Amino acid sequence: MIGVGGGEFGVRGFFDAYDVETGERVWRHYTVPAAGEPGVETWSGTSYETGGAPSWTYGAYDPDLDVLYWTTGNPSPDWNGDVRLGDNLFSDSVLAIDPNTGERLWYFQFTPHDIWDYDGNTHLFLVDYEHEGENIKGLVQANRNGFYYALNRETGEFLRATSYVEQLNWATSMEPNGRPVVNPEMVPSEEPMVRICPGAGGGMNGSVTGALNPNLGLTFIPVIESCNQMEKGLSVFVEGNQYTGGTFIPVDAQDGSAYGHISAIDYQTGEVVWRYKDPEPIMAGVLSTEGGLVFTGSQDGHALALDAETGEMLWRFRIGGGIRSQPVAYQLDGETYLAIASGNFSGIAGAVGGNTMLPEGGHLFIFKL
Repeated sequence: MIGVGGGEFGVRGFFDAYDVETGERVWRHYTVPAAGEPGVETWSGTSYETGGAPSWTYGAYDPDLDVLYWTTGNPSPDWNGDVRLGDNLFSDSVLAIDPNTGERLWYFQFTPHDIWDYDGNTHLFLVDYEHEGENIKGLVQANRNGFYYALNRETGEFLRATSYVEQLNWATSMEPNGRPVVNPEMVPSEEPMVRICPGAGGGMNGSVTGALNPNLGLTFIPVIESCNQMEKGLSVFVEGNQYTGGTFIPVDAQDGSAYGHISAIDYQTGEVVWRYKDPEPIMAGVLSTEGGLVFTGSQDGHALALDAETGEMLWRFRIGGGIRSQPVAYQLDGETYLAIASGNFSGIAGAVGGNTMLPEGGHLFIFKL
């Protein structure tokens, strides 16, 4: 199974299943409904034709339920919702899919009518979850919009949402069904620009992954603490050109106030157990080991190891360029190794407040644990 990007180009999002042996496409699931299909009424006029909702990260699979879970990105255009009035299903959502047929079983939308470019594509965790004295199959996610969600992965029922970022002002609260209550002062307009938190990068960005330690009941989430000024602009669709309907200014990147942290979150309660803070936004993935370590990297080029229970830094090693890669552990001939790559992607780093003057790097380091 594989998805597509293009949320900033007015595509109609989809993801496909292919036969591994033959390469034949078995099914295609569109993330934006066509005329006459359920959900199309949530798009005003014909805006569904350029609705976005890309599927640019990978999903999760439950072999016991035989269900595939896939997430979707922002509707198009990003910052101007006037041309696509409505909730804009099935953007910014998680979809439960029958992997044999591609049929949708249920959905949950995190950010209805997204006008902040929050997407819904961050890493999904399938967990055993206690709810009102009952053990259920849960799904938790640190969404880019700043909320940490818990759902029943058998039914899609909303269970809980808590803020995992330190700066969140676009929503004031959460309705019992999981619909955010939008702060009307944090809606992008033509002018003046408003400073909205989190910024377009998140929260946690879908380009990296978190990690899970089931023994501790914790998920480890890499976080960007950065706000953006967002402005609504003209929306003119031209195939092949960006279709954003506005823009954002990374104000924290300009004044140096952006920072990051790894947050250990109790997935049963949504509470933050500890935070490891870094002067730069965390743009690297996170690895959790059976031995109680949490590995990640910083934009100033340090590989890091933290204590999974406390967040205490145990090891720090300078490897050069900024780190946006995913640490990986593997075993060979009875020995355990850690692999981590360096090489800063300054475009995204600058957008969220990172140091764009860091060396680009481009190296793979292997450590023996």
